[in-house]
Amino acid sequence: MKSTASNLIRWAGISAIVAGAFYVVIGILHPLETLSTVTTTQWAIVHALAVAMSFFGLLGNVEDALTQVAESTADDDVKAIVRASIQAYFFDEVLTPNLKVVERHADAETVLMSYAKFLRTLNRILLKRHSSILAKQANIFTTNVDMVFEVAFEQMGIDFSDGFSGKIRPRFDLGDFSTIRLRMASRFEQRSEVPVFNLVKIHGSAGWRQEGRPAEKKTEIIFDHGLSLVTDVQKTLDAARGDLIAINNKDEVDADALMAKVSAGAVPAAVTAFTEAYDKLGIVNPDKQKFATTVLNETYYELIRRFANELEKENSVLFDFGDGVLELPALDVVLFRAHQLLGEEVVGRFGAEFPIRFDFLDTMGGGNLSFQVHPTTAYIRDTFGMAYTQDESYYLIDAEPGATVYLGLREGVDPDEVLGALRAAQADGPPFDADRFVNRWPARAHDHFLIPAGTVHCSGADNLVLEISATPYLFTFTLWDWGRMGLDGRPRPIHLGHGSEVICWDRTTAWVRENLVNRVEPVAAGDGWREERTGLHELEFIETRRHWFDATTPRDTGGTVHVVCVVAGEQVVVESPTAQFEPYPVNFAEVVVVPAAVGPYTVRPHGPGVGSTCATVTAFVRGTSDDRSDPAR
Repeated sequence: MKSTASNLIRWAGISAIVAGAFYVVIGILHPLETLSTVTTTQWAIVHALAVAMSFFGLLGNVEDALTQVAESTADDDVKAIVRASIQAYFFDEVLTPNLKVVERHADAETVLMSYAKFLRTLNRILLKRHSSILAKQANIFTTNVDMVFEVAFEQMGIDFSDGFSGKIRPRFDLGDFSTIRLRMASRFEQRSEVPVFNLVKIHGSAGWRQEGRPAEKKTEIIFDHGLSLVTDVQKTLDAARGDLIAINNKDEVDADALMAKVSAGAVPAAVTAFTEAYDKLGIVNPDKQKFATTVLNETYYELIRRFANELEKENSVLFDFGDGVLELPALDVVLFRAHQLLGEEVVGRFGAEFPIRFDFLDTMGGGNLSFQVHPTTAYIRDTFGMAYTQDESYYLIDAEPGATVYLGLREGVDPDEVLGALRAAQADGPPFDADRFVNRWPARAHDHFLIPAGTVHCSGADNLVLEISATPYLFTFTLWDWGRMGLDGRPRPIHLGHGSEVICWDRTTAWVRENLVNRVEPVAAGDGWREERTGLHELEFIETRRHWFDATTPRDTGGTVHVVCVVAGEQVVVESPTAQFEPYPVNFAEVVVVPAAVGPYTVRPHGPGVGSTCATVTAFVRGTSDDRSDPAR
């Protein structure tokens, strides 16, 4: 999804729906208040949400009222007083109670205990996660601005990331959400991953303070220990109450009625002081202009984009039953039917984890992707506790004339000189001279570049790449991003500390040409088809086969899962000679997973693909197939 303004506004609307979902969740899921239910996950979640609703005031139509004020043709001074009056009500109902939360006042004890139960339940789930692919992390997205989650986390002693780094003057930094924490045993130095929660507060927080940096024309968000800003705003509000319209309950939040109560005249100084103090709060105000604000403000923009990315992850499988559709997490399918889906040998090697990933890198009409390197198996095991690393390859689906791929180092480069140039470029020095240090290879459709871990690489502009890789996709060490800036005006973050430890300096021009570029070997042929091995490198566990065909091609899973992508031709159809499944049409650039239990199957041109030469690329785990052409057999 492109990050356009319309898309961001759409996701901002979804984020607002999340807050309303609290009510829906309680209504649908609320269990019986019996002793047997209060220890269940369902009770913990529902009870936490319900108690929070009772502790913080309900806002009624605050959003509509503020929007009506903004759009009104009334006198600006009248609008300013009404807006300040509504904001005062919002402040009293939503922000002021946080002072009791932070102080752990007796009035807040019930809601804190409920949240603690909720978090304890999630923490137990993470502790039971033994996957080497998925980190022990949980993302909590909320549009609430209260401090209940933060205080509950501290009460429970649970590690969490809220986006702030530093102790004396914590500053908001999105990189904090990418943290993985390991704990080392005191005697044998064994490492174990600690569950971490990412608390993503899309609309800001009562504990956020906006501070301007006039010299740099930027605004930072600082974590406000003890809610000192809330206290300061409270003082200005108390001084201005006599000049504001008192709102005693949500039914009195009516823009037209409030404006009718205001007499024309200049805005009192006390009201102005309250408004100026209120505007320093790091929150998105509850009016419909918040969507525009969210798009324009760099921090909220990034948080909404993060939320959208999580929603768009390919985490679900849809099962079609007549007129109904059942949606299940893809991981559940792997867990429930691991042996049938993956095959016995794949499960024996990787457990119930899907080890192959296909994704697309599209730089058509764009720029180069970042220079990067993936950790070697030894490094990812010793540093991150992972059993295998992200070996990968670039298969070119399409490429414009002049397109290139950066892969491997040039002959004779000095490691210290390369690392020095990368550090200088990141520190506002001369740009990194990529062509001086890294090979740039011409790229054409159906070229296949193999990228074992430790190899410096980068997809150039004007490529459409099918990236075939192992699944620990979280571990990419960026070395250089072409001087591009993040939304905070600073260079995008790189990972040179990790990257410098894993670069294989002997993978230079001659070695790369011989081992990593278009290593195509014929395997078999028949009437109207031929099969080729295109990779991956011997250091990588994934085997890839390319079939060219204009007739039916016989295939066999050989007891291991196949991942197949159509790379030429408009459409093919996957069929079972023994009618194990209905014929399954697959279009150009679409991917189909053929479970290990299927055994023999066929692929042929279909529909608009008939009459043309089609091609597929198939990936499977090397050494797990009954196929005698498997080089590991």
